[in-house]
Amino acid sequence: MDVLIIEDEIESAAHLKRLVRQYGALDLQVHGPIHSVSEAITYLHNHPHPDLIFLDVQLSDGLSFEIFEEVQLRTPIIFTTAYNQFLQRAFEVNSLDFLLKPIRKEHLERSLQKFADLYQRPESPLINSQFLQRVLPWQRSRYKSRFLVKRGRQLVVIPVDQIACLLKEEIIVLVTLTGKRYPFPHSLEEASQLLDPQHFFRINRQGIVHLSAIQEIRQDGVTVLLSMGKAWPDWLAVSQRNAADFKSWLAGE
Repeated sequence: MDVLIIEDEIESAAHLKRLVRQYGALDLQVHGPIHSVSEAITYLHNHPHPDLIFLDVQLSDGLSFEIFEEVQLRTPIIFTTAYNQFLQRAFEVNSLDFLLKPIRKEHLERSLQKFADLYQRPESPLINSQFLQRVLPWQRSRYKSRFLVKRGRQLVVIPVDQIACLLKEEIIVLVTLTGKRYPFPHSLEEASQLLDPQHFFRINRQGIVHLSAIQEIRQDGVTVLLSMGKAWPDWLAVSQRNAADFKSWLAGE
């Protein structure tokens, strides 16, 4: 069985690889480590998906949750991190377990036993976000209706229905329907969880758009291009990986 380690810290990766190889209940072939989001996306696009992935939350070029926006994975994931604030986000993808660093042998063995039980009973479902929404008391019950942003010394309240898009440049920029721009106090990953997905869509790794702000849509070969009218002067491209989901989203499917 193939195990892939995605971890940007050399010592942590070596420690994890050593512990996995010591686990004798399964015949595990360890691959990696892979050190970045971009490297992981390239690897998963060009290799058969492994049976299990150990995935560090914070990689050298961003949060590992970005991988799931580019690669469709059904592989069970054991997340590893030094911080527990990502617990909720981890269980919204194929998370089997969540290990806090430094990883202890007994905790790793517990996680691998979970994987062994799952492998032996493949009909057993993984935990998913719908389940969490019912049982976790700290799960958000609704999406944000407005954001407080800052420009200079000025504080401005922006209702979400006035947002045209959020774009990643040197910083994350909130762009209003009238074209005003403000530094945005959250990452795009966080924004994806705070905005209603019926109205907002993550078109690529650099942007989220508001349905009501889209003025024109063009198909240029395999690329879908969006015009946001006076809110943003440049055409925005939907990533090829997200294009089919974007069209389904437009159709309300």
